[in-house]
Amino acid sequence: MTKDQLVREIAAGTGQTQAATDLFLRKMREVLTKALATGERVEIQQFGSFSVVETKARVGNNPRTRESITIPAGRKVKFTVSKVLKDELFGAK
Repeated sequence: MTKDQLVREIAAGTGQTQAATDLFLRKMREVLTKALATGERVEIQQFGSFSVVETKARVGNNPRTRESITIPAGRKVKFTVSKVLKDELFGAK
């Protein structure tokens, strides 16, 4: 699903205009980005949570040359799906 499709679906389901829905999504992304940049964890009830995790430096392989390369330490965004969403998608176990 593309952003435009998402905007259309949400706008139709809420009765809001597509412009208002697009603005909401842009602001939501902005707020999430600021929170994650400062190291905050963002939790959306019944959806999941976003957090930033540190990755360690490690050795990998260049797939073209098959040479070993060092992949530097870094940071990445981690998404953890909520139990409610997981159950809706895959059934309760």
